[in-house]
Amino acid sequence: VLFIKRNPSVLSFRNDDDIVERLVAEVRIQKMKRHITSHIGDSQEVCKTIVKENYQPKHGHTTDGSRVEIQQDSEAQFVATYRECGHAEERAACTGIDTKQFTSSCVQVWENRKASIRPIGSSEPFSLGDVRVPVGCSCRVRQILAA
Repeated sequence: VLFIKRNPSVLSFRNDDDIVERLVAEVRIQKMKRHITSHIGDSQEVCKTIVKENYQPKHGHTTDGSRVEIQQDSEAQFVATYRECGHAEERAACTGIDTKQFTSSCVQVWENRKASIRPIGSSEPFSLGDVRVPVGCSCRVRQILAA
């Protein structure tokens, strides 16, 4: 019989219960999270983000990467909040991550939104389509494996 003490109460488990494995895994995860964030203050921005509220772009990109004109007139308007990664270089390292044990990069997160669009330079009528909208900047972290 295995005993695990939690607060004032004592719980017992059978040897074949996987609770111990789950507890050990949870402790490892918590230690890793503390280690990753130990250098970050409570309000420090990990990835610089530029926020454009009520943004009305005249151009955008479709889901296949094609550049399009977005209709912005009395008939139709496209308004969205853009949240773009603000680093000059693409996939810049996140701020405050322990670089001895982890690699990190700021990665743009996208959503597809409906807008009235047409190909750049076209005189054809606008039609409803999907445009990519930057909605956030995410920090991706990977542990450096020992060689």
